[in-house]
Amino acid sequence: MARSSGHRPMLEVKDVSLAYSTGKLFTRRKERVLAVDNVSLHVMPGEALGIVGESGSGKSSLAKIVMGLETPSAGSVDFLGTDLLKVKGAERRRLGARLQMVFQDPYSSLNPKMTLKQLVTEPLVVHGLARRDELEQRCRDLLEKVSLDPEWGDRYPGALSGGQRQRVAIARALASSPDLIVCDEPVSALDASIRAQVLNVLVDMQRDHGVGTLFIAHDLAIVRHVCDRVAVMHRGRVVEVLDAADIPERVQHPYTKALLEANPSPLRKKDTEDAGP
Repeated sequence: MARSSGHRPMLEVKDVSLAYSTGKLFTRRKERVLAVDNVSLHVMPGEALGIVGESGSGKSSLAKIVMGLETPSAGSVDFLGTDLLKVKGAERRRLGARLQMVFQDPYSSLNPKMTLKQLVTEPLVVHGLARRDELEQRCRDLLEKVSLDPEWGDRYPGALSGGQRQRVAIARALASSPDLIVCDEPVSALDASIRAQVLNVLVDMQRDHGVGTLFIAHDLAIVRHVCDRVAVMHRGRVVEVLDAADIPERVQHPYTKALLEANPSPLRKKDTEDAGP
């Protein structure tokens, strides 16, 4: 884990809400549902903040708001001193290079028709961050950073396991040297036997590159071992924020206690330390 350095948050979410209108079956009556309800939180430079909660708690909706994939009904999202909700065009693309995402499903998030070299170096091409003659070496360096064979640039995603694909997704997210990476349930679609390997890559990413991380998950046992702080979401609201080192001793909210009880055999830190590449 990378402890934060600096005095000002790199990401500051203020009073953000996201409302959906839903219709009832057999009626024309509309109901307003708050997926995210007046949420405020921040991420310091180099810090890993975990957002944990059950399905439907609003955590993935919050991640989409930060990434600009959803427009909130209220609030602001300040990233590196700029409100992301108020910028468009070239300025939004410039900030996009410094804000990357790793999606939940490594099978659907990677284009099967692109080679690993094309996938990993795509952010460099899109944002004009490298010359064409540099892409081969940049690909090799990035694959090596996530413990993949640097000779695999010409392979396609279909030749890789789920864990290897997710490492490719992490390499792609690292390509543009971002300040913050949003990880939306990055290990939930993987077999338990390879989760620790991917978590190791994420921990190394934070330690070696000083990248800030917003880590979305439903498993509190995992989040507490890869994050510096943990925000617990329930029914669209943040009900508790804790230092990861204070879990479980200082947990106060009943919902957080229920999440702990739902994981009777938590992932131990030693599991991630012992897992191979």
